[in-house]
Amino acid sequence: MKNLKLCILFLPLLLSACGGRESAINEKGMTLMNDRQYRAAIDQFSIIINDGTEAWAPYYNRALSYQELDMPDSAIVDFTKSITLNSSCFEAFLNRGIAYFSIRKNEEAIKDFDKAVELQPDNAVGWYNRGNAKADSHDLDGAVDDLSQAISLDTNYAEAYMNRGVIYKITGKHKLAIYDFLEAINCRPDLALAHYNLGFIFYLNQDFEKAIGYCTNALKYEPALSDALVCRALSYSGSGLYEKSIQDFDEAMILIPEMPQLYYDRAMARGRMGDRDGACADLEIALEKGVKEAEELIKLNCK
Repeated sequence: MKNLKLCILFLPLLLSACGGRESAINEKGMTLMNDRQYRAAIDQFSIIINDGTEAWAPYYNRALSYQELDMPDSAIVDFTKSITLNSSCFEAFLNRGIAYFSIRKNEEAIKDFDKAVELQPDNAVGWYNRGNAKADSHDLDGAVDDLSQAISLDTNYAEAYMNRGVIYKITGKHKLAIYDFLEAINCRPDLALAHYNLGFIFYLNQDFEKAIGYCTNALKYEPALSDALVCRALSYSGSGLYEKSIQDFDEAMILIPEMPQLYYDRAMARGRMGDRDGACADLEIALEKGVKEAEELIKLNCK
């Protein structure tokens, strides 16, 4: 689901399952990982691997390092080798699934999450990640079931509430979505996406005051969250606070200059506050960038 914005987490587990010299090198690699020196950590784990080790931990830890460096293909290769050497490691299946998910190989991801859930059915993280992959694969009912199971296992799982709320939001179940977003905020007050999504629902229901408040909270915790900025701009415009609306649209255009709809929306705010020239200039840009609705307004108001 292309526009489904989810909180994505992965579960690290640093392991020492080697002996002698290998153990010392692996420990050094783990220390480097803890210090976020991932490339140096990879070099250490590679020494053990290149010596022909049959220990699975160096492959797993190197895979985690690749994952931290946003190298999912390399991570998948090493997670696969670690699974070959140890087929009962929950974290290896989970993190390989997350690596697959990051490159949109959802079928493979779900298979790995199935195995993770099988290995540790009482671990909420497996259900949570499988729910995310199902949502991205358009299996929204299955996603809700998995996220609900994650919440039943961990009632303070803010991200699970948040992601289930997103599904309820896009399926029009606003009361359920509001409940989930409030629960997410209660569990984790700094979760910007929960504040934004709550604000967006209030915007859709024309409760602009609440929408502005929650979008402002989202921006406090994540100042570059462009969706929250646009939502607040639209809410300001709906409240008649056109100068504030235009200011937010201006900032949003800096963050997402490729979004032509912003010119159209800013034109609406400018027109309502009496800035005909500014509104017409924005409509011309919006039309040039492909916003067809702008054409009729230009004919009516700008010629």
